[in-house]
Amino acid sequence: MLTLDATAGGSQSNTFVTLAEAESYFASRLPFQKTNWTAAGEDDERKKAALISAVEALESLRYAGERTNTRQRLKFPRAGLWTLDLDELDASEIPRQMKVAQCELAEYMLGQVTPTSSALDRFDEITLPGGLRIKPRKTSSEGGVIPEHVLALLADLMLSGSTLLRA
Repeated sequence: MLTLDATAGGSQSNTFVTLAEAESYFASRLPFQKTNWTAAGEDDERKKAALISAVEALESLRYAGERTNTRQRLKFPRAGLWTLDLDELDASEIPRQMKVAQCELAEYMLGQVTPTSSALDRFDEITLPGGLRIKPRKTSSEGGVIPEHVLALLADLMLSGSTLLRA
């Protein structure tokens, strides 16, 4: 049984949102915006796994500011983050856009792996000896795990090189 720990700044945290927060978020979405989450139905373990997987992917990105303490497991909360209106974000909390991004990425990930999917589904063509070509299927984010609509949610929190990206 998976356990979610959404303690902001916690040394054992593995998520930014609880399952209840994610359920509340998706309750406010239109049906076409939550197809994969809805398809998971009452399978809370699958939903928790998607939330944890989403955080792991989001942890691979580079963010502005700095961790609020050296013992926190996740990259958020962070100090030194500002809104587009130049208001400083609370360094003790997880920014709303990070929580939304986690939910959106979890929803996306739930649709990527199904019991009937195959590793071959990731290719348009495959090259075998004799001339058959492998052609990977194009995915969002240049083949990455994080789709563009999720990255857009995080634009004002992320670094690109040493430049802060703005949406």
